[in-house]
Amino acid sequence: MNLIDIYTRYATTASDAPKIFHRACGYFLVSTLLGRYCVIPVSYNPQGLKPNIWVLLIGPSRIVRKTTALRLARDIIVRVEPEIMLPEEYTPEALYETLSSLQRGDAGCWIRDEFGSFFRSLNKKYMLGIRGLLSALYSGVGGRRQLRSQTFNIPDGIYITTLGTLATPPHDYFTEDDFRTGLMNRFIIVYTEKRDRTYPWTYHNPQVENLRDRLINLFKERIDTYKALNPIVINISGDVINAIESYGHEAEREIARLERSNPHTLWKLYVAQTPETLLKLTTLEAIATTIPEQPFITVQKEHFDKAFKFFKVVCEMAKMVIADVETSPRSKEAVTQVKALSLVHSVIISGGENGVSLSEIYIKTKMSKSQLRELILTLLEAGLIICVKKRTQGPGRKALYFFDKKYKARALAMGDEVTPELVAVLLQ
Repeated sequence: MNLIDIYTRYATTASDAPKIFHRACGYFLVSTLLGRYCVIPVSYNPQGLKPNIWVLLIGPSRIVRKTTALRLARDIIVRVEPEIMLPEEYTPEALYETLSSLQRGDAGCWIRDEFGSFFRSLNKKYMLGIRGLLSALYSGVGGRRQLRSQTFNIPDGIYITTLGTLATPPHDYFTEDDFRTGLMNRFIIVYTEKRDRTYPWTYHNPQVENLRDRLINLFKERIDTYKALNPIVINISGDVINAIESYGHEAEREIARLERSNPHTLWKLYVAQTPETLLKLTTLEAIATTIPEQPFITVQKEHFDKAFKFFKVVCEMAKMVIADVETSPRSKEAVTQVKALSLVHSVIISGGENGVSLSEIYIKTKMSKSQLRELILTLLEAGLIICVKKRTQGPGRKALYFFDKKYKARALAMGDEVTPELVAVLLQ
């Protein structure tokens, strides 16, 4: 009895959204509701690999019913385990506060319709650092995070799953930097521009409620079993290990080929993440079909074969999205902005414990005053650098000096700290 199959049957009966959307949501439900209790032993992570997945449904608005697909999945989670739902929208401060309030082993499910505004906001200066935070969270890594004058301690071992939707064209929302930082490579991208079939607006199937109620009861029963055995160790059978290793070698050959033919392509970065994604999907197929009596589940070749069929389809979809992003002028502009930030930060870092003056930054970056002002303010507000008024030669004369954040104590010993608000005024 495969929960992914049962959910797909339920959702395709309820809605004419593409079947691939519903199947992706089926994997997401198993990952969200049951995956948190399981761990895959891997040598590269002493804590083991958790089978959490992030899914993004992409397609034209009002054509492919992506919001309908998302709502059907969300409804199941709300009816089964509503307490794991996270708010749909966050300010950076609220996101840090929410995450720092969680404990190791806690789970959070982030479902957001129309993710486009979020991805667009990632290029705003107040969102600097969010890409890195989310990429770390996917792997269950927390750590100490600085946001302006506040410090947040986010624990390791938080289990986060994500489901979102995005309108087309993708390049209106993504930039190359979303892939180069690793954030988008974590997402299973499900992209289509048409439905498999069309239901009339008055469509109603009396089977839907029965299928939904059966599914809810099955998930609740499985959760009770999985909780009692937590943690459940995932054993990978030999033939599955061989199959995943074989795909891993295929991915390495693809990366090597791209290094020679197209070294800057984003597809190369996405491919590097796919072996782990395939392992997670294969594990979720096993979880979806198993009611364990002991604290372990064995992944068989039949689970791999089923997951691989879905995996190959969504990889081709991701490839199309990446091709769209790579040809976008907007992407190139955003990457240029990131490079400019990196240049200014590297000049400030080069000053070490003595810092660098504003005039030195002008000379080394050759940027205009207005451009440099915005970049410095972005770095200050992200907490990456500190500015002080440092005494210089001559009676009563002071100048602005900039230091990397690791030299904060040294900087404050040399002068008075200048807030971003005051720097904004002084650099006008």
